[in-house]
Amino acid sequence: MNLSQKAVDIRIGKRGISEALINEIKVRLKKKKIVKLKFLAAFLNSIDGKRRQIIEKSLELITKFSNSQIVEVRGNTAVLQQKLKNK
Repeated sequence: MNLSQKAVDIRIGKRGISEALINEIKVRLKKKKIVKLKFLAAFLNSIDGKRRQIIEKSLELITKFSNSQIVEVRGNTAVLQQKLKNK
């Protein structure tokens, strides 16, 4: 399946990025190995700055604390996968 056709797993809205959100991402990564996130307007409009910068900084935090890496970013949507282990 094409990543752009995959349904969104987690929507990030007005509650923003929390420990509960990070834990949910970890659980889904463990189960599915890949997670699709969507940043809703309620979240993006609640923070001063350009949308692209807000998404980049948010993904930086999410990947750091969920031990994941970015596969793809398109608009307000991002796909993450479990961080690959170095051999």
